[in-house]
Amino acid sequence: MKKTLLITFALFLSFNFFAQNIPFDQYGNVKLSDFENYADNQKITVTLTVSTTVKPEVGPGWGLGTIKPINYSGAASYNFICIAASPEGAPNAYEFTIAEFKNLAKVGGEYYIDQYDQKGLTINAYNGATLTSIIVGSAIVPSTSLNFEESTLGDIFSKISWAAGDITSTVENDPAGIHGKSLHVIATNYNAYPKMTVTLPDGKSLADMEKITFNIYFKVFDGETASYPQNKFKKIEYFIGTKGGTFTPNAPTGGVNNLIADEANDTWLSKEISLTDLTDVSLLALNSFDLALGISHNKCNYYLDNITFQAKISTSIGKATTGEMYFSNNTLYLNTPGAVQVYDINGRLHVSKQNVSMVDFSDLVSGVYIVKSIVKGETQVIKIAK
Repeated sequence: MKKTLLITFALFLSFNFFAQNIPFDQYGNVKLSDFENYADNQKITVTLTVSTTVKPEVGPGWGLGTIKPINYSGAASYNFICIAASPEGAPNAYEFTIAEFKNLAKVGGEYYIDQYDQKGLTINAYNGATLTSIIVGSAIVPSTSLNFEESTLGDIFSKISWAAGDITSTVENDPAGIHGKSLHVIATNYNAYPKMTVTLPDGKSLADMEKITFNIYFKVFDGETASYPQNKFKKIEYFIGTKGGTFTPNAPTGGVNNLIADEANDTWLSKEISLTDLTDVSLLALNSFDLALGISHNKCNYYLDNITFQAKISTSIGKATTGEMYFSNNTLYLNTPGAVQVYDINGRLHVSKQNVSMVDFSDLVSGVYIVKSIVKGETQVIKIAK
């Protein structure tokens, strides 16, 4: 049975970490102008600290705060209520993106401007809580995680294998009791892998993804030989293709040799596979696709969880010059004539031209496209939003 997962969209920090404080006054007022120059996808952390003196109606160790448009006393509910429920003196951090934080200063979708012509936020900390800090950190990028929590116990996933009985892939409870549900894989032949369907966030394609991260947990396979066990120096392989397509079991899209080193049984491991070697432009264009992932071994008993496609920090979307190509006014220009192919995010080829120096996009509908050029034997792939 083919199984399509409900996808969770996660947020991951970029690697260019920095932190800056946003000022606030004694009343907890924050001016929007103090953080308007930050990118919308940067993380902002508001920290409240529970004081040692609390009001009796709240109870020991509790504090309450509200975040609302500055000096707003309208009938509408406040945008956000945070409850500090930690030991006295401990911090309580609440995270937003800059875009989400700005939205808290809006009423009816518009920034609220009070009678003093002020535009911003008030963070009210009371009942034993103190506003400690507002810190802007690094940018975050959306990624896609398959964690099996929306699946039903006993669900059976599709597979890639030579014969139907070579592998089973079943949703079961995490054997360690940590992750909730996970995918239990038992294989009795080589080239057998569990298969699932992945859909990335809107407007994203595989060209935006930097790597696949995942958790794996080994159980001893009945009859496993000590000289060649599943958890010693094994290659993890992956297959990516259009939804509903077919795969050849011994022809993976990619993989990493010895990604499984000398690993222990009965413990969750964290692994990752870089996607920088994925160069097939028809695959890079895909937003939704079939994925298979696993080990080629004839005695496998392992669990998979949190299979995550992590996005790159930046992409080549836009109209800036990018090496041999640039996009402006609905036209793609090549500095030197060459071959060009244009794919949509479903991997469909829309344009294929040879020895051209420009390509008109006027007849293409608005959307995101993956463009591949070959100029003087050099291949370049960029992403364009029309």
